[in-house]
Amino acid sequence: MGSVTNLITDMQVKGARADHVVRAVKHSMVVIDAEKHDLDYRQSEVDNGIRQLKKMYQGGERKGASTLLSQATAKVRIDARKPRLAQHGGPIDPLTGERKYEPKGITRNKFDKKTGTYDKDVKVPTTENVKRLALTSDAHTLVSKHASPVELIYADHANAMKALANSTRLSAYKIPTPHVNTAAKKVYKVEVDNLVRQLREAQAKAPLDRQAQRIANANIKLRLQDDPSLRYDADRRKKVERQAKEAARNKLGLKKYEMDITDREWDAIQAGAVSANIFRGILDGNHVKPARLFELALPKTNVVLSGPVLSRAKAMLATGMTNADIAKHLGISPSTLRAAFTTKDGD
Repeated sequence: MGSVTNLITDMQVKGARADHVVRAVKHSMVVIDAEKHDLDYRQSEVDNGIRQLKKMYQGGERKGASTLLSQATAKVRIDARKPRLAQHGGPIDPLTGERKYEPKGITRNKFDKKTGTYDKDVKVPTTENVKRLALTSDAHTLVSKHASPVELIYADHANAMKALANSTRLSAYKIPTPHVNTAAKKVYKVEVDNLVRQLREAQAKAPLDRQAQRIANANIKLRLQDDPSLRYDADRRKKVERQAKEAARNKLGLKKYEMDITDREWDAIQAGAVSANIFRGILDGNHVKPARLFELALPKTNVVLSGPVLSRAKAMLATGMTNADIAKHLGISPSTLRAAFTTKDGD
């Protein structure tokens, strides 16, 4: 499917004739339904003259993606890598803002395609798939020999996006690490202690997460041995990996821990009462729902409560209800309720 998709893309970029595009699209329909309806996609390749089209638009019957648009997202298998360690210079180039990597240095048993087994005596580096465009700093290196205007526009746009990403990373890299405000830390001691407690509880799940991943990896390895075709079917393999991870987490009784950051705890963060490491741990660990972070971090739209609603809220408060309960009952956020009380009291 990837082969015919790339062919159609290259044909469109190079201004292919309509009848040629029709032939390629017809073949793609056969490929899509081949497994479900037991269709002969090899005969379809012959009937629709796909090799001729590949020769005309991709430079050869056995050639693949030939234009920037099809090569940009094409996957390239390289030795597994990881962000460069701080002791080796860090993951970001301090001069250009580009991402920097280094080899993971992990090996695995060599897989023999003929026998469908692993050779325990031969070790090879683990690999990963990376988009071809991500491996070059200049998209123009991927344009075809006789580049079309569309390719050149795409290449210029891709380079502009790369430059923007580098500039953004460089700006973030140069932001100094904020110091803890000792005065604010005393004022917000309760909030800081609660944030630290929640973060520690979330981090305590990490060993079990790793154990679940090991169990899932073992099951995936067994599935690959039973069905070697999974190695060449990315979609099916992703599904198997997802199911294996979910089954392993269920076996260990794991559920994702989510921190509940209150408005006042966010005020503590904004005031510098929380160390940069604690805040980074909260964000990097994805321990807070993105929607809640957006609600806290983005500018808020002022909601004005009408007189009757505010009177009702005050009556609830007089009965001993908490602000959180009142806000939930009225369908508003606690911060909106608190702001309404403060404004009216101030007036």
